[in-house]
Amino acid sequence: MRRLRRLAVLAACALAVGCVPLAGREQRAEPSSLGCMQHVRDDKVPVGVSDDMKHCIAAGSIARYCSRGEAWLASYGKEIEDLFSAGDAEWKDIESDRRGVTCARAVSSDQQLRECCEAARR
Repeated sequence: MRRLRRLAVLAACALAVGCVPLAGREQRAEPSSLGCMQHVRDDKVPVGVSDDMKHCIAAGSIARYCSRGEAWLASYGKEIEDLFSAGDAEWKDIESDRRGVTCARAVSSDQQLRECCEAARR
């Protein structure tokens, strides 16, 4: 199952936008798609914020440190996983992820990303 998931991630990324961080921004967090997404999730998403903010910051950070294609892959992948597990699949999570990816294109720091996510939810 793990191998299949990794292959799906790599195939989707190759067919999508490409696996490069936003131009002129951060260095790629990890070489592999899955490693990059997990690294960003573990290191960049703050503890103690709302689910809405977690989604926005995670997707925006993945777009900044991995790629936009991988941010979308993580976004939809998480909700699909929630459909088949004990998670709670919600359309509003996809909306929060969209805000994060949009914010990532306009900011130049992690702090600015958090501020953009906060402003976008108002």
